[in-house]
Amino acid sequence: MTDAKIYRYKAIINTAPQDIAFARWLQKNIENYTIANDVQQKNPNFPNDLRSRIFLYEEPFSSGESLPQTLQEEMDNAQSMIVLCSPRALLSKRVEDQIRYFRSKDERRKIITVLIEGKTENVIPQSLYNGDTVPLLIDMSQPKTRKKAFLKVVASLLDVDVDTLGKKKVEKKHKKQLLKIVIAVLLLLMVVVYSYMKEFSVTPNKELEQIEKKIVTLKQAHKVQKGDTQSFEQSSMSLKKLEALKHLKEESLKYFDFLGNTEAEEVYNKEGVDAALSVLGASTVDKKDDTYAVKNILFAKLYSEKGDLEKAKQYYANAVNADAFDAYLPKEEKAEVLQALAELYTHGETYEKAEKIYREALVLYEALAKDDPSKYEYALHEISDGLAKTLSVLALRYKDEKQLEKAKKYYRETLLLERTLYRQDPDMYRDRLQNSLNALARILSQTKSEEEARKLFEEADSYEKLRVECASSPIVESH
Repeated sequence: MTDAKIYRYKAIINTAPQDIAFARWLQKNIENYTIANDVQQKNPNFPNDLRSRIFLYEEPFSSGESLPQTLQEEMDNAQSMIVLCSPRALLSKRVEDQIRYFRSKDERRKIITVLIEGKTENVIPQSLYNGDTVPLLIDMSQPKTRKKAFLKVVASLLDVDVDTLGKKKVEKKHKKQLLKIVIAVLLLLMVVVYSYMKEFSVTPNKELEQIEKKIVTLKQAHKVQKGDTQSFEQSSMSLKKLEALKHLKEESLKYFDFLGNTEAEEVYNKEGVDAALSVLGASTVDKKDDTYAVKNILFAKLYSEKGDLEKAKQYYANAVNADAFDAYLPKEEKAEVLQALAELYTHGETYEKAEKIYREALVLYEALAKDDPSKYEYALHEISDGLAKTLSVLALRYKDEKQLEKAKKYYRETLLLERTLYRQDPDMYRDRLQNSLNALARILSQTKSEEEARKLFEEADSYEKLRVECASSPIVESH
């Protein structure tokens, strides 16, 4: 009886150079896979994890060359080989040579064949056949079934039944879903408790009470200022700012409640933002803790109140990048935080980041609006407006940089949003839509797309005519 060899790698990935991106993806996911505790207990020889246990050779060498010495040495140290089968692999001498070398050293070592593209009979390298027997392939070519196929690859590497891994995954999924439900219920209870406490609290928020009184006073004055255009516009602006601050403070109180820090909330109600930040800053939360995202959102809200938008942006970004943000926060809260972060990126002229975050927020609000259109109509409008402005700025930048294809793409996306916004509020969006149409038409004229440019110029002219007609039409008063 011979001693079992100890290998440095669980597997080496053998791929055609053109399929290297898929190989990298597979390597990363296998190495990040967490081996379940019960599987490790039943198999004491298993590693704690698979990090750095999958080898991928990425150095280029021509098909006419023999296998590099370093590659041969790494193959000698691999317990198994994963062959990525595709039309490119079938034609690759490099793939064939690696299979032959690997087998020549020890025929008992396992070769796992993975289909990533094409039909089985058209992609398997000849050296994988054993007489007329077609090797069994794990099919990872279809995105919908790729997760299940991935588990088969891991199970094959670990020499366990795939059901062992699958059951554990199902258990984890059910636990995660149950945890989400529990947290959602707790958050709902917190909101209910907060609403009750807000009404009967011994220590109500002083600043919020003052803001609410000012809003009532301004609304009353607003009604009698309609004849005085300047005063009306000034009070409208003041009212808008106060309502935004009121909303921000109510959001802060909600997240204090989510966090469960009654001491900091009491200080916030009595002494204001700065005092609350001092109390909160004294407590630390681990990044892996479920409350990490909530605490960062609360910091962002408080710094927004102070007018420190850079710090607010930093804390919103911390929250969005936290694991708990996607896993545990309800969809509405996620959408609201993403919208706030996107607006801050726009304010700081970081338009590429703003675009990405706006798109994420838009997807969430569209999903929410399917269940309750009227509730999320305004939020959808605001997100669409912000994204349209961002795309328009990026389109202009690409035009100035002579990247006309990118400029066209971004102007077309801008137009899709602005046409919808125009239907909702023609007076507000007529000029913006007209400007975008003319801008895209001018670029199309430069790139020899005269017919499309002509149609866009005509559409822009139609809005201009409509604007002139509206401006010149007499207002008929009813008597």
